[in-house]
Amino acid sequence: MKVFAYKNTIKDTLRSSSGGAFLGVVSAFWNSMGGTAVYGSAFDKDLKVAHRRVTELQDCYIFCGSKYVESSLKGIYPDVANDLDNGMSVIFTGTPCQVNALNFFLSRKQCNIERLLTIDVICHGTPSAQLWEDYKNWLESKYHSRLIDYSFRYKGDGKKQRMKYPVRACFENGEILEDTFLSRLYIELFFTELTYRDSCYSCKFSSSIRCSDITLADFWEYKPVMGKSIDRPELGMSMILANTEKGECIVDAMCRDAQANQDIYMEQVNNNRLLEVKKNFGAAQIKDESVKIFRDEYNSFGFEYILNKYAGNNLKGRLKHILKKAVLKTGLLPMVSELRGH
Repeated sequence: MKVFAYKNTIKDTLRSSSGGAFLGVVSAFWNSMGGTAVYGSAFDKDLKVAHRRVTELQDCYIFCGSKYVESSLKGIYPDVANDLDNGMSVIFTGTPCQVNALNFFLSRKQCNIERLLTIDVICHGTPSAQLWEDYKNWLESKYHSRLIDYSFRYKGDGKKQRMKYPVRACFENGEILEDTFLSRLYIELFFTELTYRDSCYSCKFSSSIRCSDITLADFWEYKPVMGKSIDRPELGMSMILANTEKGECIVDAMCRDAQANQDIYMEQVNNNRLLEVKKNFGAAQIKDESVKIFRDEYNSFGFEYILNKYAGNNLKGRLKHILKKAVLKTGLLPMVSELRGH
């Protein structure tokens, strides 16, 4: 396994949650393999999260940005198999369990996977689509308008100091919320680690042994691992793991792209130092009684109850949010977050 730190051009980094590595991988694969079908998760017109297929490079931008929601895969695995059987090159990106399920499906179909590149992300756990739907409906009821866009990791033009995991919600009536108290409640609920699927609490993929050709992740540990600072760290840095020979070929192509373009940064990471700092590869906390209590209360008392109790939709939560915003204006919030490790 080879590991790299990666930061794409400012334009592509701003489109992405971290350093824009996904777009770098897609571009390198596309240049080497020609026309490609790319599969990834995206919002539909109703802001439901589902895997989609695109065949134009410029359309891959719809897959940029984290979506902390379980993605529907209805009909996707047969479509991937059909593309491969027709001699197309294919990129599939998803969580490790989704990639593993695809690998199993294709092996049962005896598909030739020579032209398939799989990309997984280091995943800490996935909330259900129903939780997101409940939040979306709740937020729409507060603003009396349909939610038409939502970003879980909004960067804007990259010039404004923002909270970690900044959010942006856009409504049909023109209302736009950026890191407001109500627009952040879903991400605050996600941070509790109580909202994941059962399998996430015993995930067999949360290790350095991966089931994909390439693994992508945030690289918050960049500074202690690399021992250096980067230009505009607030824009994000990605970590790339090349897990297979096929993955290494694409990463080598990305290295050549970076050498030819001074606006792209890419550097190999010392694996031993990385493992010292990164204690896990996405493992959720062990499921305990608190998860059962959360689910029982959700089922018994409804969504607003758990939002009030667990996401801080109350006076204490509002005061905490106001304090964070005040600290943000001083420019000290990133430093405080780094010291606290969150």
